[in-house]
Amino acid sequence: MSDSLDDDRIRHLEMLQGAISRMAGAAAAIKNLSLVIAAGALAFLATSKEPWIAFYAAMLMVAFWFLDARYLQQEKWFRDMFDQERRIDASEAASFVMTPSKEIREKTSIWYGIKSWSTWGLYGPVILFLLVLWFMLLGTEPVTT
Repeated sequence: MSDSLDDDRIRHLEMLQGAISRMAGAAAAIKNLSLVIAAGALAFLATSKEPWIAFYAAMLMVAFWFLDARYLQQEKWFRDMFDQERRIDASEAASFVMTPSKEIREKTSIWYGIKSWSTWGLYGPVILFLLVLWFMLLGTEPVTT
């Protein structure tokens, strides 16, 4: 009977690890997409000289920052669930719960993801650069052909 409990526990930990991996992958995809959009906006800005392109791109980067932070927050919730499950006494049955408890959700807020080095270190400089470009270009006339 103890082998069955161990197998169930391992299956539950694998399920949690799968959710953690998917969230980490989604966060990486968001980072990649945001950089592609920022590069595209800069390329378009170079040809049009329309200052609002930089502003809109900066606002898109803010949206991506919050989306990425949300994935990091949820990834942390599931890592906490993983730690909680692996610490349970071997005599107890695996719970197979895949929803973070209220205590886990309250412990890690969205600010965990917003102030993470992996988000502010990426989005902060990109947003700052785009806003500086926007301010610099505000006084110039758009090029018309």
